[in-house]
Amino acid sequence: MAPLSRLALLCLFSVVVNAAPASTGRVHPAASAIPSTWKKGNPAPVSASISFDLIFAPKDAPGLEARMLEIAGSKSAWLTEEEIASYIVPSDANKAVVEAALKGIGATGLTYSRNGDTLSVTSNIDQASKFFNAQFYEYTNTEVVGTFYKTTEFTVPASIEAQIADISSFATFASVQHFSSISGPTDKRRGELEKRVTPSGCTTSAVTPDCVRSLYGYDTYTPTTSTGTPRLGIMGLIGQGFLESDIAAFLSIFRSDDAAEYTVPVVTIAGAVNSDPLGEATLDTEIAAGIIYPLPSTFYDYGTAGTTGDLFLLSFQYFLSLAPSARPTVLSISYGSVETIFTTSQAQSMCTAAQQLTAAGMTIVVSSGDNGVSGFGTTCPSFTPTYPSGCPYILSVGATQDFSPEVMANASLAGFYSGAGFSTLFPTPSYQTSVVATYESELGSTDSGFYNKAGRAFPDISAQGSHQQVVYEDAVRFVDGTSASAVVVAGGLTLLNDILITAGKATIGWANPTFYANPDAFTDVTSGGSFFCGTTSDGLPAKTGWDASAGLGTPSLVKLRSVYGA
Repeated sequence: MAPLSRLALLCLFSVVVNAAPASTGRVHPAASAIPSTWKKGNPAPVSASISFDLIFAPKDAPGLEARMLEIAGSKSAWLTEEEIASYIVPSDANKAVVEAALKGIGATGLTYSRNGDTLSVTSNIDQASKFFNAQFYEYTNTEVVGTFYKTTEFTVPASIEAQIADISSFATFASVQHFSSISGPTDKRRGELEKRVTPSGCTTSAVTPDCVRSLYGYDTYTPTTSTGTPRLGIMGLIGQGFLESDIAAFLSIFRSDDAAEYTVPVVTIAGAVNSDPLGEATLDTEIAAGIIYPLPSTFYDYGTAGTTGDLFLLSFQYFLSLAPSARPTVLSISYGSVETIFTTSQAQSMCTAAQQLTAAGMTIVVSSGDNGVSGFGTTCPSFTPTYPSGCPYILSVGATQDFSPEVMANASLAGFYSGAGFSTLFPTPSYQTSVVATYESELGSTDSGFYNKAGRAFPDISAQGSHQQVVYEDAVRFVDGTSASAVVVAGGLTLLNDILITAGKATIGWANPTFYANPDAFTDVTSGGSFFCGTTSDGLPAKTGWDASAGLGTPSLVKLRSVYGA
């Protein structure tokens, strides 16, 4: 056989090289459903600056969960930062590998988070495109101010894929909503209504703070102090603000004249400015104050109209940047998104951050949503789970209405169906396995194929979410939504934490395992359900015992005190 010519060898070598992939490693596509509000534009300028975070894979997340389950079972002290770090923070060797790879492309501004599991990086589009084998474009969003450099697919290079769980947030196309509606004003202005309010009465047309306090036994405990570490944190997102004058008016009507002096400090984060009083922040701060007064609460206002990314991850990272003593022991979040616009790795990064906060003694409470089983929409199947309710370290709260007995919120009275579902991103956690199996068995073939039978189910518990009264723009109005329900629960847990702290006990922290182990601490909700699939009757009905509409039911502070030995 004749030897190959030099030209033939060069051609053959060229074919082999060109056939090889441009980059090897783990490919990360964007989520399957990018919201239509995002619009793709021109290719990003190669010299433009871009910042991103590399989130390290946790060293031993299952080990941390096992330790947390032990603590929840024994109700002993939660973990220190150093103890959590031993499960989460990467080794110095793994950090060095990642740093070397980044410095090799000329990246600068390498900065680690307080807990060491996230590395913030500044680069340019040219460097990032080559490093991540990605094509970046200019994107705009009709709901957000600014132009953003994003990609719909990137590859974590093979040299660091074992160390890195995800990159935030140039492939995140998130959208966040608040879960509430506000109506009114009522037929009377505030000054006239003040004369005729009956705080102790529970009526479906006007739910007062004293009604809620009586309904769930919150009025059996009277806090005596207003000083000390903030015990309730209220999250503010997407530009929602409030007026102190509205809170003062609300408390003077529904609590006492002395309560009108109560204030809610505002912490602004990531450029936020509390300058736009809107319904969501108003109801969150007022309902909370109506329950926990005189205990302190703080409003954490995150971001601006130009903030993108996973706002839940970003919020949790902010709290992780604080010393544990500076964090609230309960965090109430009345906002949400849908799982379809997040990838598994993005969701897991958020949930790992939540895990660290709960391992340190914080309880994270979120709204389950206001569109039944359809997420943000009005049509299904299949059912669309809300986000971040699927994270097993978060306590998800649904909404009830009516009294004696309470039933699940529905369109006829509350004006919405309480959010519920089974996660497609998180598996059923161990504390939920038995009740979920029983419920799915009772459902049988009903809605089979519309939800993930192996997914984490939510909500965990429920509370009043219909026709609660607030003062907004100097008028008494009504609010409906799981936003209200979440704050009602967060307020009650803040009271319980005050009881525990006063008794020298550990805070509630990761509540879910303890709650599921003690279902008798909740009042079962057996009527109604979570539906809202357009013209169909598909959905998740409430049943005797745990169900995927009401969860365990509504809380009793008296019974929870007994559970926690206080």
